[in-house]
Amino acid sequence: MAFALEQKGYSIERITWPISKQRPNQQLFRYINVDCLISMPFDWIYVLFFRYLCSPSLIVAIGWNDRFFCAAKKIGIKTLEPIHSYGINRNDNYFGVKSKIRFTPDVYLTFDDQTAETLSENIYRNFLVFRCKHPYFERKLFVDQWVENNELISYLIDKKCVTKVILVTLQHGYEGTRDYFANIIANGVIHESLVESIRSNRQYFWIIKAHPVQLAREDWLYTQIILDSLFNKCSHVDARHYHYEDIMQLLTLVDLHITMSSSTITEAATFRCTSIGLCPTLKNGNLFEYSFQNARNEGLLVLCDLDSLQIDRAIVEILNLHKGVELPSKSDNSIDKIHPFASEVIQSFLCCKSI
Repeated sequence: MAFALEQKGYSIERITWPISKQRPNQQLFRYINVDCLISMPFDWIYVLFFRYLCSPSLIVAIGWNDRFFCAAKKIGIKTLEPIHSYGINRNDNYFGVKSKIRFTPDVYLTFDDQTAETLSENIYRNFLVFRCKHPYFERKLFVDQWVENNELISYLIDKKCVTKVILVTLQHGYEGTRDYFANIIANGVIHESLVESIRSNRQYFWIIKAHPVQLAREDWLYTQIILDSLFNKCSHVDARHYHYEDIMQLLTLVDLHITMSSSTITEAATFRCTSIGLCPTLKNGNLFEYSFQNARNEGLLVLCDLDSLQIDRAIVEILNLHKGVELPSKSDNSIDKIHPFASEVIQSFLCCKSI
C-alpha cells in the first residue's frame, strides 16, 4: 500500500509505537516496514508531533488509541485505519472496544467481507468503511520490487516436491496479556497437544512462525528458548528461521495452516489454504464463535479440540482433500476483483474526491 502510494508521488513516513520496553532490532524494522520508533503517551505530545514535527496530509494508523485520533481531529488532519484483524464480528473484543469510543478514524479500510459488514453495522458510526482488495494483491503488481526468492523460500519450494508442508502460526496473548486466552496454553507459546502432533508426524515438513508482536517483546528470547527446547531434535521442524518471512508468500506455498485463533485463518482462505483452529474460544457458545464465518462456510476452517489424536485425524483428512493452492497471477487479481486497492481509496480521500 505504501509502496503503491510512493510510486504515485506521495512521500511516506513510517513510524511505530513501542510495543515493548526493548527497542526492536533492525531486522524487525525491515519486517514490519517502519523507519523510526516513537513514544507519545500524552495528548499534547500527539498534537505537537503532528503540527510542528510531521505535518502530514493524512495519518494511516493501525491499532492506535482514541487520544491519537482526537489529537489529529483537533488540528484538522485526516485519519485512516486499515483493520489489522480479519473475520471480525460484533461480539469480538476489537469491535466492542471500537464501538463506543468518542474518537475514531475518519475511514476504516477492511480486507474481508465479514469485518466490513460488522463495522458498517456499528450504531455509533461516525466514520466511513471501505472493503478493499487484500494488500498482497497490490504488492503483486510490483512483484519484481518486493519478492525475494531467498534461500529459505527456495528450500521450502524444494521441500514441497517431496512432502507436504504445514505452517503453524503462533499468537501473542496466551502468555497472560489477554484475559480471554488465560490458562489455555501452559507455557504461553504452543499447546502440548500440538507439540505432540508435530513431533509424531515426521512425514511432513513443519514451519513454526511467531507473531510480529512476539518478535518485538522483551521476552522473545524466552519464546525462542521454549521452541528450541521442544523441537531442536526434530529434523522435520523449522522453528527458528521463518519468523521474519512474509506470511502471504508462505501461505501461497504451504499445504495446511494450523493456529489457535489467528486472523491468518482468513488470509489462508484467500489462497484456498485450509486452516485448523484449535482455540476453545472459537467453539459454539464462546467469545469468537462467529469469527471467520466466510472461511467456515467455505470449508476452509476446521475446528479441532486440543487433543493430539484429533489433530492428527484432522490433518490427514484435510491433506487427502487438498487440491493445491490457487495462486493469483501477477496481472489478474480475480479474488476480490470488484473491490478497489487500498491505495486508490487513500488517494481519493487525500484528493477530497467522492469515495
